[in-house]
Amino acid sequence: MKCKRTVSGEVAKIMSEKHRLRCIFPLLLVIIILLIYRSVLQSFWLGDDPQILKHAVSHHPWEYFFSPKVWQELSANNLTPWVSLSFDLDWNIFGLYPYGFYLHHLVSLCLLAVAAYAVLGLWFSCQLSFFAVLLFVVSPP
Repeated sequence: MKCKRTVSGEVAKIMSEKHRLRCIFPLLLVIIILLIYRSVLQSFWLGDDPQILKHAVSHHPWEYFFSPKVWQELSANNLTPWVSLSFDLDWNIFGLYPYGFYLHHLVSLCLLAVAAYAVLGLWFSCQLSFFAVLLFVVSPP
C-alpha cells in the first residue's frame, strides 16, 4: 500500500510537470510574439496594406469571395478573400487608424500560435510542438 502511494505520487508529480509545460509554452509563445512584433503597433501603413484596404472598401464581401474579376484585382494568381474581409472588418471597427489593424493582426497571430501548438500537441511532445510553432513565428513573412 505504501509503495502504491509512492508510485501514484510520482505519477501525479510527472503529470503536474507535464501540465505546467502545456500551460507555460503557449504563454511563452504569446510573449515572444509580442516582444518580436510589438513595434508594428507604432507603424503607419506598411507594404501592400493600402492596396488591400482600398480593395476591401471598394467591394462588398460577397464580391471578393465569389467574383473572380474582383478578387483578381488584388492578386491575379491567388484567391485571398479572407485578407480582404479582415481589412474590411478592421476598417469598419477602427477606421483609418493602422494601430487597430495591427493590434488585430497581433492578436490573430497569438491565437494562431496557441491553436497550432495545441493541435501539434495531439501528436508530438510539448517541446517539439513549441519549437515547431516558434520556428513559424520567428520566420520572415
